[in-house]
Amino acid sequence: MADRHFVLLGRTGVGKSSFVNLTLGVKLAPISHYESCTKVVKHYSKTSKWGSVCLIDTPGLAEGGESLDHEYLRLIKQDKDLPEKFHILYFSPLIETRFRPEEKLSLRRVYQWFPASFDSIWLILTFAASVENRRRQEACDKRIQDIRNYIGTFAVGFCGFDRVGLVDNVNSSWTDDGISADQFLQK
Repeated sequence: MADRHFVLLGRTGVGKSSFVNLTLGVKLAPISHYESCTKVVKHYSKTSKWGSVCLIDTPGLAEGGESLDHEYLRLIKQDKDLPEKFHILYFSPLIETRFRPEEKLSLRRVYQWFPASFDSIWLILTFAASVENRRRQEACDKRIQDIRNYIGTFAVGFCGFDRVGLVDNVNSSWTDDGISADQFLQK
């Protein structure tokens, strides 16, 4: 059994499965640049000298309407291996210049299904290397502010994210300010 569990949530195509592969250092989670691959909840574990971690990959939201989102969230919540305590890693693409309605719907649905987990939510900004170096910090600050402000409209007492990480799903060698597996494995 892993010491820490992380449930990966977000819209379809934002890089949740790529993040699993990046963090574990091996391609275990199927990915596609053209269509969604993850249709079931899948647990991926890694053990190191710092302990063990389990990344729980989930189907993407905002892919096929409200009923499909609720079906996917029900799959996650009813997963027999989902521990009582876990962290949410919420994924948002840094490359997008607008805070889209699909993102807002996804955030609201995640909160509706997992309100207690918002006490320890991490924000993972993907496709970070695709944003120009000179604009990356501004884009990061704006995305964090948009998401934080929106969550504050429905999550009373939301204090912000435990951590914010930048990763890239296209350029696997990109490490500038990126999340490494060590950050998840260290206590």
